[in-house]
Amino acid sequence: MMKLRILIAHFGPWPPWILYFLQTCRWNPHIDWMIFTDQTAPRDTPPNVIVHQISLQAFGEILSGHFNMSISLDNPYKICDYRPAFGEIFRDWFRGYDYWGYSDLDLVYGNIFPLIEPYMKRKTDVIGVREQYLAGHFALFRNTPEISSLYKLYPYYLRVFSDTHLHYGFDEKSSLVGKKLKHPDESPFTHHFSESLGKAIRRIKYHLATSSARDYRDMDVISKNMAQKGEISLFRKDMVRSDLWYRKQHIPDWEIIWDNGKLFDKKTGEELLHFHLIRSKHDPKFRPEPWHNNNCFLINRTGIHIQES
Repeated sequence: MMKLRILIAHFGPWPPWILYFLQTCRWNPHIDWMIFTDQTAPRDTPPNVIVHQISLQAFGEILSGHFNMSISLDNPYKICDYRPAFGEIFRDWFRGYDYWGYSDLDLVYGNIFPLIEPYMKRKTDVIGVREQYLAGHFALFRNTPEISSLYKLYPYYLRVFSDTHLHYGFDEKSSLVGKKLKHPDESPFTHHFSESLGKAIRRIKYHLATSSARDYRDMDVISKNMAQKGEISLFRKDMVRSDLWYRKQHIPDWEIIWDNGKLFDKKTGEELLHFHLIRSKHDPKFRPEPWHNNNCFLINRTGIHIQES
């Protein structure tokens, strides 16, 4: 069986659904998770989830050391921009794994492997769970130096990483966060030529660099464009749902059922890889019931509810 490890960085209190999240990890025993956090491990954390306790400052120092520049994580959400580089930054944690990936904590998983393993066995380079774009809340990458360094195709990735006060959405589709990457006023290339020849060459290099920047501004377009060129293999399919998706579809009475490791849309019977709590996590009316060891629960607009299996 293919080996996969997913890395999550979470700083601040655990969300109220954390024990539900961990239960869904438990039911995916062939996948390993690594959570970097400043919190202590929740009770009864399953053996396939390693909680690595670390301060936000120390995590930033790891990033700073890797890129040899000062990175101050005033806002933990900025970490999302660094996720495409996790395969390189944490290569030692991924040693021996066929695939590495990143994920969010504001979701619950279904039965993951049956939905993705066929594409892993084909050695697909990048696997996404949304057909239209590479989603930052869950993406998988073949654990090779070439695939782990895809993010470097964006010529200004270091400027994205150094701008710690702005979230670019570099791990997915940058337009989703409403902030488009701006090309710098000056070329990143400096050369010592005669003044006239040097200016001409710099203009050419700048034009090439900015054209490349437009084509490779985030991991969504990097993976898509490389796949269109035949240089990597890419698989993207809608395998997930979110409360936001149901809202856009004008479906207010949605229900998601998790039963003995499998996750379904209760009304349609569609099996899901995970369910994303994009809006519910901010809704004070959304209240998960206190967790007790159970193999069935239901998610709807009001919260997470224990069910009889």
